[in-house]
Amino acid sequence: MAAPAWAVRMMAEVLCDAGETQPVELFWRQSRPNAHRNARAHSSGRAMLTRRRIAITAGTERDEQQIVLLHEIAHIVSDDHTHGDGFYRVAWSIYLRYLPNIPRKRLLQVEGSYRKEALVVAADMGIRGAKSALARRGA
Repeated sequence: MAAPAWAVRMMAEVLCDAGETQPVELFWRQSRPNAHRNARAHSSGRAMLTRRRIAITAGTERDEQQIVLLHEIAHIVSDDHTHGDGFYRVAWSIYLRYLPNIPRKRLLQVEGSYRKEALVVAADMGIRGAKSALARRGA
């Protein structure tokens, strides 16, 4: 399945703004809800740095698809396959710039449910709501 036009545009804009000159391939597939758990499918992704590829399995919620896409783009831009401080500083900068219509609470929820380090870095960067999200997650 081809990536949706909004995803192709978003990726091109972020990579261009970041000064990335090498092309990045985007692979997209739709996830299916797990009938045994709930009616909603989550998004997931993978960035292959040396191959300059991003693979997205798109869940049912558009905002989560956007967050996951930008998360994977942040791996490319930061040239970092880990989920440490350096990566998350790049990722949060990208989220805040390119997802202005997604509430910060939602960004914190999605990234914080994936990695505690996302909330630690967000709190250190002074992102509103990050400290309380970190406390709820169990610092």
